[in-house]
Amino acid sequence: MFGYQIPLPFDREEQESVHGHESLEDICANYVQMIRVEQACYPSIQIVPTDDDAYALNASYEQAVLERKEREFKEEGVISSGKKYPDKYVSGSLHDAFDGPA
Repeated sequence: MFGYQIPLPFDREEQESVHGHESLEDICANYVQMIRVEQACYPSIQIVPTDDDAYALNASYEQAVLERKEREFKEEGVISSGKKYPDKYVSGSLHDAFDGPA
């Protein structure tokens, strides 16, 4: 079986004209989103980016956004970095949990 790839072209000037004067990160994010949508619609076809740099730039941008959000959530107490989770969970109702072994 042969592996066929269908490249999805990236034209920065076209993206700027369609999306306005957004930042390069936003334009790259739009490009990656287009690729992901096409990949989800056609999972049996290997759709790949033609501009690896734009695709990689978006990955680093996504990672930076995720790290910033994680810091914000930790500062707000939404998530805890040092929280210890229980070794075992008790299934059932809250009353079952209280009545169960300690």
